[in-house]
Amino acid sequence: MSQQATADGQSDGLPVKIGAAVGFGAFFVGYILTYVLATIDSDIDFGGEEHTMELIGLLFYNSHFVDAELSLAGESETVNLLSEESTQIPELVYNLVPVLVLVGAGYLVASRVAALATDGDAAKAGASVVIGYLPAAAIGTAIFEISEGEEMFTLTAAPEFTMAIVLAGLAFPLVLGAVGGYIARQR
Repeated sequence: MSQQATADGQSDGLPVKIGAAVGFGAFFVGYILTYVLATIDSDIDFGGEEHTMELIGLLFYNSHFVDAELSLAGESETVNLLSEESTQIPELVYNLVPVLVLVGAGYLVASRVAALATDGDAAKAGASVVIGYLPAAAIGTAIFEISEGEEMFTLTAAPEFTMAIVLAGLAFPLVLGAVGGYIARQR
């Protein structure tokens, strides 16, 4: 079976280029919306500006139900900052950020594809956001890592890698992008 790519970046009907671009962009839109919510939420303490970007990243992964892994002197534990912190904005609002962004991204991709013969085609087109969202989620696990201290007493906090790939990188964009694609076909 050969894969055929068209001029508009579709490979066997899958909008690869637009799915990758929209998926990658959706990750950053979600991060920015999380940043806005966290800055509005005066109960979240970032402990200074030094690690604000990384802490927002951890919150964004937490909104995908991906815990942060904390390590100190060979011991590690996982925490969800959204669950652990006292916040003015309900945790559900943070959890809705990736849901709404990815449904919107799937909708956008599917609405840009000319020939969607079936609901399944529309769902596949919407799910193609995984092509860009997955690499962004993988890269984010390194970008949003916090490391403080020296040698044996180094505290490290980062999104739990396996769950970041499985939940944030694959499950969320595949399912929610497909929902967005399906909704686009219904209009």
